[in-house]
Amino acid sequence: MYKLTGTPTVIQRVADGAFIPVALGNADYQAYLDWVAAGNTIAPVDAQSFAQLKQAEIATWMAVREKMCGRLASIASRLFSSDLTSSQSCDAVASSLLGLFTDPAVVAATDIASYRTALKSRYMAAVSLATPAAMAEFGKYDK
Repeated sequence: MYKLTGTPTVIQRVADGAFIPVALGNADYQAYLDWVAAGNTIAPVDAQSFAQLKQAEIATWMAVREKMCGRLASIASRLFSSDLTSSQSCDAVASSLLGLFTDPAVVAATDIASYRTALKSRYMAAVSLATPAAMAEFGKYDK
């Protein structure tokens, strides 16, 4: 027996708990396809599994958000006297990032893949609020 994992590129074999990548060259995946061809049906993802994956994803994105907001505050204060528009765009990005987890698409996600996609989409929408000057300053942090 096999079950969904909440990630579209991986299934789980129930007998031993092995996670199997969805890849035609994988012998375990071929065995799964044979199992399905024999008339079997994969079990749905456990609700708890999605909840656990979601919590891990939230922790990852919270760390990203905190790091970004810290950098944005620093950039906004540096740019305040020379480029008020860019300074304000940093504040707009930070404010938008605070709503990352309450975005309707994020809240409505029912599997980990759609949850990740919604988070990334919301993140990119927030970052797009920054002016080119603010983004140039942000890029200096990674150098």
